[in-house]
Amino acid sequence: SGTRTTQEARANKAPTLTLAPVASARVGVASVLSTVVSDDGLPVPRGRIKPAVGQETPSTLIGDQKDLPVNLPWIRGGEERSGGGAPADGLSVRWMVFRGPANATFEPAMAKPNEGKATTSATFTEPGEYTLRAAAHDGLLTTYRDVPVSVKK
Repeated sequence: SGTRTTQEARANKAPTLTLAPVASARVGVASVLSTVVSDDGLPVPRGRIKPAVGQETPSTLIGDQKDLPVNLPWIRGGEERSGGGAPADGLSVRWMVFRGPANATFEPAMAKPNEGKATTSATFTEPGEYTLRAAAHDGLLTTYRDVPVSVKK
C-alpha cells in the first residue's frame, strides 16, 4: 500500500559504504575492488518490477559513437559500460570511472553484498591516474565513495 511505502521511505537510512584502498593496478590485469556495505533493510525488496510496455529492451545510441566520453556510466552501442543497466532490487554496489584517462571494465557490473562485503574487479586499458566511484544503493537511497587508483603499464 502507499502508506506503507511512504512510511518505509521516511524511515529509510542511506547505506553505509567503506572502500578498501587499491594496492596497485596494471593495464590489462584485473584489480580487486573491495567494499564493506550495510543497510537498514529499507525499503523492503519486492522483486523485480516489469518494464513498461515498449521499454522491455533498453534504448541504444545509433550512429558514430567514437567521440562519446569514456568516463560516463551510460550504455553505448548496446554494450553495458561502467555498471549501467537496471537498478538492483535490494542492496547493491556499482562502480564507475569518475575521473581518468579511459574507461574500465567492471566485473560484475553490479555486486550484491554477501555477509556485508561486495567485491568487483576493474580492468583498465590505459595507464594513468583514476578516481573510481562506488555507489551503494538500497533501492531508494544511494551512498557514494571515491577511491584513487594509479594504473601502470
